[in-house]
Amino acid sequence: MECLICNSSAVLTRDAASAIARTLGIAESFIKGTQRATVSASPAAPQPLAQVLNMITDGTSAVSSEWEGINTWIQDMQKYQFMGHTCLCLRCGALFDAPQSSA
Repeated sequence: MECLICNSSAVLTRDAASAIARTLGIAESFIKGTQRATVSASPAAPQPLAQVLNMITDGTSAVSSEWEGINTWIQDMQKYQFMGHTCLCLRCGALFDAPQSSA
């Protein structure tokens, strides 16, 4: 797909932007959760495998508790960046709807 204004191929669809935002939100929540687990580790830390499993559990728990915030972030991105359109040109900033395929 190309931009309707500048013919650039650097076009981001709303669905692709949502997938990227969701991935980044999940990664951020997971990392924050694992960091909290690392900070709260006691001096008598468990075995390395148990510590890794605790970090994974805490990271996953953080993702589930932040899920609503991630979805709100995505809805805001769709509302304010795409303003109801389906495509955004990353070169010139044009907003437009993807052409309908005639199949």
